[in-house]
Amino acid sequence: MSLRLVTEVCMIWNMSKKQARVMTAKQFAEQMKVNYRTALNWLEASLVPGAERKPSPVGEYWEIPDTALKMERPKRGPVPKGQIEAKPKRGRKAA
Repeated sequence: MSLRLVTEVCMIWNMSKKQARVMTAKQFAEQMKVNYRTALNWLEASLVPGAERKPSPVGEYWEIPDTALKMERPKRGPVPKGQIEAKPKRGRKAA
């Protein structure tokens, strides 16, 4: 099985356990009519309400509730310095 297929199967299996409708980052980008990289930037900056990063045997994926489609689009440009939250680096554990 390919890496992508295994990830999709894990994602669908996890989604089927929930009652709320959820979508992938790619589906979210298509529905919001934005570039996939833009959607990932929003997700990584925690701008998408209810979105969760989930582990799978071959990596991680995003689960985004369909209610996130009602979100207000972020304004273009850099985030003002006072509004940036410090996030731990992925893959590193706190000492």
